[in-house]
This record gives sequence, structure tokens and C-alpha cells, in this order.
Amino acid sequence: MTVLLTEGPDAGAPWHYGDPLREQRALLAGTAGVDLSHRPVFTISGADRLRWLNDITTQDFTALAPGQPTLAYILDAQGRLTHVFGATDDGSTLWCHTEPGHLEPLLAWLRRMVFAARVEIAEVDDHVLVLPPAANPVVVPRAEIEAILGETRAGIWAMEALRIASGTPRIFLDTDERTIPNELASPDADRLGPAVHLRKGCYPGQETVARVYNLGRPPRR
Repeated sequence: MTVLLTEGPDAGAPWHYGDPLREQRALLAGTAGVDLSHRPVFTISGADRLRWLNDITTQDFTALAPGQPTLAYILDAQGRLTHVFGATDDGSTLWCHTEPGHLEPLLAWLRRMVFAARVEIAEVDDHVLVLPPAANPVVVPRAEIEAILGETRAGIWAMEALRIASGTPRIFLDTDERTIPNELASPDADRLGPAVHLRKGCYPGQETVARVYNLGRPPRR
């Protein structure tokens, strides 16, 4: 299988396998998998992990069911987006992934926020992120990546093309240091996208998000 590796924010990932348009069609049809092993993976375990994350992120983790993927933002006190991560809980451990190049500051911030919470945060090298055919992204043992992805592959080129076509912003690539979640929502949406829960309790930056949402006029789109 011929593969061209990409540069830039996804450096080292398969850019395409020789035919990006065919790969894009295969992704749309649910017959292709994507190697996302360049994305950093970490775990959060401990009895308080979901309650703790519920208190410090934009996402409602209290009702997260095992196997259900989710996305969360971390904001500063002014509501500006500083970190993002995707996650899936298996009942005892939350398997997380974030943007390449942003793991170290994210883990440093999370560890500063532990205090007395019963949580443990760890980097993971023996598991990787993949997008199996017709499925959500999932963290799997590194040794199983080939079997899970199968023979039909799509590269980052095809995946990014579909993301852009859908109008889905990518944090750090399509945002800057002043971005607030309200600026990322679709103008026609009645909520702030999958990473922001409007009816959960307080979290850092929540006041800004709620105020701008109620006014209906984000500073930028």
C-alpha cells in the first residue's frame, strides 16, 4: 500500500494513499478507515474522573455512558478556548486524545486542577487513535491497528476535506487565542456544538459563554 505522509499540524500521518478523491468517497460510504495514531493519547482514571471533568470543562460528563464518545473544551476565566480533547469512557478509565503538539500544556493544566479529586492522569504510548470504517474514533492497542483499519484506507487529506465541507472548525487550526465557543457554532444552530453543554453547572469561562449565547451576538464567526 503506497502512502504519502503529511507535514504541518498532522505531521507523520498518512496524507493520502494515491487517490484522495476515491478515499473521500470511501469515507462518505463508511468503507474506509483512517490512521490517527499521530494524535496524542492519555487516560484519566479514578472514581471522581467524570464528576471532576464535569466541574472544569464545557462538557456534561455526569451522564456519559461507557462507549459513548464525547468532546470537551477547557476555557480560561474570560471564556477563551485554551484546550480541547476527545474522550470515551470504558466504565473505569476515560481514554482521551488531543491535537498534536498540545498534549504537554493540556496535561499540565489538568494536573494542576486535581487537588483532592480521586483521579490519575497518564500519557499512553501503547495505544493509538484510529477511525474504523463506519464508526467513531476509538483508542485501540497499537498492535491491533492494522486489523481494525482493514484494507481500505483514507488519508488525512480526505478526512479534512469532509470536515471543511461540513463547516466543522478544528481547534488551533481554525481558531486563535481569542476564540470563544460561541464563535464556532453554526449560525443556524440552537446550541453551541457537541463540546458545550448549556444546562450543566458552572465551569471556568461559563459566564461568558452563557452571556454571549443569551445575547445572540458572538464577537466573530
